[in-house]
Amino acid sequence: MGKLLLDTTAGAGDTGKIGGDKINAMMGELYALTNRQRPGRLIIVGDSKASLMANFSNVRSGAAWGLARASVYCSFEDANAIGGSFTGTETNGLLNATRNAAIVATVTSRANAGENVIVIIKAGTNDNYAVGQTLANLMQATKNYITAGASHVIIMSVDPEGNLNAAQARSNSEINRGIRVFARSNPAFVSFCDTTFGLLEAGSETFLSKGTTGDTTTDTGAYGSVMHDSLHESGYGAYIMGLALEPIFKRLMPHRTRLIMPDGSGQSTESPRGDFVQNMIMFTRGGGTAATIESGSDTPSGSGAAAYPRIALFGTIPSQRLIKSGITFATSREPYPPFVTEFGREDILVTTITLSGTPTADGEWTFGGGTAGAFATGDAYNWEFEYYAEALSGTAGLSARATGANGAVGEHLLSAPAKAADYIPKMTGRFSYASPTPMVIASGGNNGGLTFGMRWRNGVPVSGKVYLLGAALIKNIALPAVA
Repeated sequence: MGKLLLDTTAGAGDTGKIGGDKINAMMGELYALTNRQRPGRLIIVGDSKASLMANFSNVRSGAAWGLARASVYCSFEDANAIGGSFTGTETNGLLNATRNAAIVATVTSRANAGENVIVIIKAGTNDNYAVGQTLANLMQATKNYITAGASHVIIMSVDPEGNLNAAQARSNSEINRGIRVFARSNPAFVSFCDTTFGLLEAGSETFLSKGTTGDTTTDTGAYGSVMHDSLHESGYGAYIMGLALEPIFKRLMPHRTRLIMPDGSGQSTESPRGDFVQNMIMFTRGGGTAATIESGSDTPSGSGAAAYPRIALFGTIPSQRLIKSGITFATSREPYPPFVTEFGREDILVTTITLSGTPTADGEWTFGGGTAGAFATGDAYNWEFEYYAEALSGTAGLSARATGANGAVGEHLLSAPAKAADYIPKMTGRFSYASPTPMVIASGGNNGGLTFGMRWRNGVPVSGKVYLLGAALIKNIALPAVA
């Protein structure tokens, strides 16, 4: 249900309000705090940069990176992002009557359904450096969403960009400082996600973003740039945004426990799944023709194939594809770093991939498997994939795709690197991708499953390690009725 507010209007014969505004403020804070015990529902609004953030199937989504890092219960089907739009009442502006009504209606609908609505505002770049008006617009939009039932609003900082003079750069900095003051004054309802230091070119006096020249005709998304074109974030820039969003997400949404659990069978009728724990991957030619699989790539490094048994993912030997493109791609069994930290366990070994070298062409490793049995119409599945990166450089991380029966239902996270700037110079930490809501099978059949991929780019050096914990595609368990 939405927020419950007291009627603080003085009636006939009343001498005045009796502290109702104060009580309403306290009730609003209580609403915001108690909502954090429920899974989040992200609604992302703003301009073209908000469109990138809301595209969870693309490596340029800062919100997707943040969720992969934070490991919280969250869904993210809603967005209202329009390229080139403003924060005010202009056509397509956030406060334009028609657009504001549409956003507010979505917030209210989700809140009334009992969801923990969290709005992310990514806007302000197009507002011509009008500090006071932009701040007023952002504050009014925040008030509108909170009043409509959102438990919290995250306002992203105005990013560094190209072609600014000193006055314009100062204006954007002042807007960010104003957002910080606004959030600090309303901590129960507003967070300021400041990504400036992660995106700013060191020593720049005109608010340039890292790795760019400020000239949109020459900034073409080179490796190490946080933008594709001086303004719109690259995969690397989105990854940095995700690092900044991670602690905010953890504060606003409940922690998500791992779906991946030890299972001696590796699969079952009720819970088809697979995991990489204590298993090595033996690379076979199942994922491509001999012409596309480099010579020798079907045998991992180490003491031979006997030491590296193939694994069954959902009851079948998975399809695999490895195009090394001149790099070293070595496999081993090593302790999973989060388990060493969390549990002091150094004896739980997982498949580990070590990369080094400079590719002579674009290359990739993909791994996937489908179910041998049928998905039944109406079944609901959750899926998850988790890995740990250690000083991993020159890749876009691992992408993941879940597909239901006959490809009818699918979700794809953090895929499609398009430019060198989408490949990350260095990433370390645990990354856990999961379905935001159960994947419901609309039409039963076979051939569903999970697919994962990691890519490297011609001329971009790679190094570091990837520890693969596991993958799970799990049918929701029907709980017994308890009075």
